[in-house]
Amino acid sequence: MSDVFWIKGDPPPQLAIVLCPLGPIQLTGELLYIREEQVETLVSLLEPKEAAALGLAEEGPQAIELGLKFQPFPIRDGHIPADMPAFQSFAAGLANRLRAGERIGVHCRGSIGRATVTAACTLIHLGWEPRAALAAVEAARGCPVPDTQEQEDWILHYKAEPAAKSAAISEPTMDLTFPHRWQAKFQPAQPLILPERHFIYPTEAEEAEQDALEVLIRPGRSKLQPSQSAEIFLASCALGFQDRSVPTGVWSAPNPDEICAVSGGYAYLIDTAKPERFTMLPLRPVLEVRPVPTQNQLLFVGHHSILAWGREGRAWQSEKLSDEGVTIASIERGVLRGLGWEMLTDKETPFALDLRTGSRI
Repeated sequence: MSDVFWIKGDPPPQLAIVLCPLGPIQLTGELLYIREEQVETLVSLLEPKEAAALGLAEEGPQAIELGLKFQPFPIRDGHIPADMPAFQSFAAGLANRLRAGERIGVHCRGSIGRATVTAACTLIHLGWEPRAALAAVEAARGCPVPDTQEQEDWILHYKAEPAAKSAAISEPTMDLTFPHRWQAKFQPAQPLILPERHFIYPTEAEEAEQDALEVLIRPGRSKLQPSQSAEIFLASCALGFQDRSVPTGVWSAPNPDEICAVSGGYAYLIDTAKPERFTMLPLRPVLEVRPVPTQNQLLFVGHHSILAWGREGRAWQSEKLSDEGVTIASIERGVLRGLGWEMLTDKETPFALDLRTGSRI
């Protein structure tokens, strides 16, 4: 059984080291146990080939089907993260989720090396000293950690803030649940020398000049246009709200050429092959972004409704579900269940949606 080791602190950080689930036959039971141990978000540091060899190729889809959030960030076994800025953004995003009240479990293959690096660095983003973070992870795991001296040195010299950034904006999230052809890197600020290709979303407006989400994007080679040159471009995404409770970051989308950029709750779906083509979602702000790979959908939760984005674009938008605030409780077997608040009764009312159509059940 996949044990869950919660890290202790004052207050407790709601972060755990989780033993790698067994798969594929036992995978459902393992994930149900992890959920029963009150983990809400499961983080895997396994590389795709490694996960497949362990029978965990379907870990993400099954976790989401069972009501867990799933966050992959592949790191080579026995090594440190290859991309420091990407890892810093990832760990900062986990820290923000913990601040928001999520309970997170992290695993790699042995849940000693890469899991320790990720958990300890996430604690550092919460304000812990590196040695205290490492000691707390080791105490929770119950054995010496991490695997290598290189990993220990990485933790002890890790810096939570790579560059100055507006305190009003949360550290951006990098969610790569869906396969994608592009590469993206957050920029702490707009560079003094702009690249040849620079796109401002939604338009060339003054609002994009202050606290915009700056993302440097390298498109991949499209199957439809294999000769297309991968020209880097800078995406400046106008800030919606200066509120840490709304999401900021990038998500891969069902269409591998699209990138979803969210800046303070304003969401933009950008065609990386033709960056002048984009859609700004009508939900303002977006309060949560939820990938559902089993349905090939990216869900956007607003105050009143949920919008689903598929491979061909907008799939559906639900009817009004709440007067103020929608909560997703579970996603299982193609059905989304949640709660919406009714002003007249001052009560939360359950609802269920068919994920194929967005219709109430």
